[in-house]
Formats: sequence, structure tokens, C-alpha cells
Amino acid sequence: MSQTIRRVEETDYAALTRLQDAVWFPLRSENSWHWLINQNPDQGDYPGGYVYQSPDTGEILGFIGVTRLGFKRAGEDLFANTGHTMIALPDATGAGFRLAATMIRKTEGFAAFTLNNNAMAARVHSALRAKPIHETTSNQSASWITNRMQFYRAGIGRRIHSATKYKLARLTGERMNKWRDLPEDFSTQPNVQRVKDPMKKDDAREEFAHRLAAEDFITVRRDHTRLSWRLSDPELKAPHLMWSFDRGNGVEGWLIAMITKESEISAPALTIVDLISLSASTNDVLPSLVRTAIDAARAMRMTRLNLPHFSPETERALNPLLESARIRTSHMHSYVKAIDLSHDELEKSWRHTPWDGDYFFALRQPPIR
Repeated sequence: MSQTIRRVEETDYAALTRLQDAVWFPLRSENSWHWLINQNPDQGDYPGGYVYQSPDTGEILGFIGVTRLGFKRAGEDLFANTGHTMIALPDATGAGFRLAATMIRKTEGFAAFTLNNNAMAARVHSALRAKPIHETTSNQSASWITNRMQFYRAGIGRRIHSATKYKLARLTGERMNKWRDLPEDFSTQPNVQRVKDPMKKDDAREEFAHRLAAEDFITVRRDHTRLSWRLSDPELKAPHLMWSFDRGNGVEGWLIAMITKESEISAPALTIVDLISLSASTNDVLPSLVRTAIDAARAMRMTRLNLPHFSPETERALNPLLESARIRTSHMHSYVKAIDLSHDELEKSWRHTPWDGDYFFALRQPPIR
């Protein structure tokens, strides 16, 4: 009997964690699955994902997560679905394709998309006729080396573990790492202030979110309700870092970063998960925020600062800084299937950042120190 696809249920959460462990994905507890699916203010009754299940044994052999997100354009409410955590065990032939097709077919909103695909998932979305969000940047990421000694040492470690097919790394478990904490008021650029408690409601940041939502561009909602939900993941090992840009006339932009690891054996890095400004301020605000984050990563003794996803608009604003960055070009990691809007319209009007996808919850974090 063939396998069946159905919506994920809360009783499946333990099985989803076992799937993650089988493919070395960062593990999410049942409590964290509940946070992601059941507490998302935009999810409603919409399926939080789909499982690929054997009707004979009941075993879950595959999964794709579906996070429904609210967006704004000129004050109008919009919605879209981002896929994440696509897993198919070796025995589940064709599961990835069928799961992704199910997500796209059942999406209600302006698009179904993914920003953080590995190479295998990218081939699946391409086969389903999804398109790169932007041909010029959808296969790129940027990083700035902030601790060269640690960077080179990590490179040697990667080569050793690659030679042993990572068996030793899996046996010895997660590598423990330390970093320096930042002063509460750390900032190195004019008009950039560190936000001491991003979870606390703040009138200036709420006004910025309101002004951003009123612009004639598609932006994911950043009001306090949604921001505080995103920052409250029970799986977090270290709190997010946040800086805002304010010249005295109100907040014009902000940057949110988190401490991450590429793999179980890699050294920690600081990764930007949101970088946004009012459209008229982009060229002033974004470089100042990123320069502050580079200095912060250096002060914390992080290996590097990562920017895993960026739009052509962000690329233009950061052009001088990107000259000193390591630009990694790989497979197309961000795909979109336009539904209620055309692809051309999305290319022109969607101001997307890593915050629009699963980067705020799917990145690997270091163990507690």
C-alpha cells in the first residue's frame, strides 16, 4: 500500500524530532514545535505542515513544515506560506516532491516560498516550477571574517572530519564553545543604539513597524505581537541581539542577529536574521547597522558575521561593505511560487529579508555554555 500525506498533528511532534535527528538537522523539542505551529499569531487553523506516513506501520517517513506569515503592503493585509524542514527518509522515495507539491497546491495567499533550501530541496522546488525570487541574489550569501585564527582552525577541523566522514564528530557530540558578552549599550556607529530588551514593547519600534507596513511594498509584519512571538522560541540557547537606527526623528530601521553554528563541529558565528529600514533610508541605515554588527561579532570573538539571504536592494545599499565580504555562490537557496500575485510583481515590490523565511527558527544554535 502506498504512503499517504496528511496534515501534521500535535501527536506527531515527537516523531518530527526523530526525523530531524536521523538527518542531523538541528533538533526541535515537542514544546518548541508547539510554539512554532500552535502559537504563531498568523497560523490560525491553517496546517502547520504535512507528514508522509506509511499506512501499514504508521511510521512517519517524511515531513514539510508550513509557517503562515502575515505581510503588509500600503496597510493592506496579505498572507503567504514559507516551507521549512523538508525531510524524507531513504525509504520514502518521492516524498520530498509530493510534500512540496502539497504545500504549494494548498497555499492560500500571494505565494508559497522557501528562503533556506539545501541543494536537494532546491532541485525539488525547481522541478515544481517555482522560480528563484531574484536570479542575481538567490544563490548568494555573504560573510565577514571577524576572528581569523578561529576561522582557519575551524577550516582545518572541517577537513579532518570530512576525511572521517564525520563519524568522530557524531560520536563525540556537540562541540562546546564560548564567546564574550557585549555591553548593554554596545554600538560603534552614529545613530545606532543597541536594544537592551527586544521582547519589551517599545512605542518607537512599534511606530517604525507601522510606518514600514504603510509603504507601497510587501513587507512581513513586524509589530510587537509578531516580534515577541518570534523571539520567544523555547529552543533558544542565547537571546537575540538587536540594534535600531534613530537620528532623533524616530526609528528608521533595525538589525536582529542570533548566535548560530553551521554544523555540530563548527565554531559559533553571529548571523543576521533581519535587516530592514524605511525605503527612503536604506542607503544610510543598512550600512551603519551592518558595520555595528561586524564590530559586535569581532568583540564577541565570533568567527564571522553572516548575512545568509539578501535582496538586490540590500546588495546595492551594502555595496562598499560587500567588497570586503566573502560572497558564497551556490545553488538557488530561495524559491517562490507566485499565486495571487505575478512573479514580476513580487520581484518589484517584495522587500524580503531572512526574517521572511525560516531563518529565525531553523538555524543551528550552540549548546548552552
